Amino acid sequence: MSYSIAGKVFVLGEYAVLGALPAVVASLGPRFELRPCGTGPAEVFHPESPAGRFLNSVARDEKRVFEFFDPFSGNGGFGASTAQFALLYAALHGVNDSWQSVWRKYRDLTAESPVPPSGADLVAQWHGGVIRFQGDLVCEDLWDAFDWSKLLVFTATAQSGRKVITHEHLQTLARRSLFQENSSFLLQLMTPLTGGIEAIRENDAVKLGSAMSSYAAVLNQAGLESKAATQDREALGQIPGVLGVKGAGALLADAVLVLASKPVHPEIIAIAKARGLHLASAGLNREPGILATHEELP
Repeated sequence: MSYSIAGKVFVLGEYAVLGALPAVVASLGPRFELRPCGTGPAEVFHPESPAGRFLNSVARDEKRVFEFFDPFSGNGGFGASTAQFALLYAALHGVNDSWQSVWRKYRDLTAESPVPPSGADLVAQWHGGVIRFQGDLVCEDLWDAFDWSKLLVFTATAQSGRKVITHEHLQTLARRSLFQENSSFLLQLMTPLTGGIEAIRENDAVKLGSAMSSYAAVLNQAGLESKAATQDREALGQIPGVLGVKGAGALLADAVLVLASKPVHPEIIAIAKARGLHLASAGLNREPGILATHEELP
């Protein structure tokens, strides 16, 4: 038996979701996979990762061994850590638990982080498709509301100096008061965030593109957009037919999302490639959530 789960990318809402605001998160192929391989001394999970902590909490005496397949080969920033946790949870408890059960376990294991992760990405991966997430109460399926074929996703981690060290970034965030209720930062994010969610429900690509770009601009003003992400956003935003551009992940540095006026847009892809961005998905396909399968890993 093996288990598979999609990657993820934030369409809107990174940082905002840390302040109890909503986020829109899309699941993204190809899929991560995990296969149990018996017991022994080998460790596939870093001991301080959520998956490593989870495994240590349930198997103190005899370590279970797993084989993990990362389709992005460690590149991309598309949710490998949360994929490991979700896949391990599935291997130990099955795939039929609710997203709330998986989310709560994850939150328990990460509660001591300087800024505890929201778990929005984990829920999107467990659920599949595209969701609006807001705490333990909201997981709204948005897949059927919008035409996702025009959203291009590029990985940016191949660019030198692009990777953000997450634990150091969280320590920096912990020293700021960005996520206090009704902070000016959260209030500024609300306009493009709520506008973008409305645009998705209305299937309004022009309005969503504007919201994506505006959301990135607010993060830029708060010092939460890397220089490279800003440069990519400005360069790609000038291409005819581009409705909006936004980075994704910590400092918007992991990936670049481009919403175009039509599904096929070779010029965008060519210019992005020249900038060192690699196409991860030309439009989104509907990825299912967590799956158990008898197929073996490649």
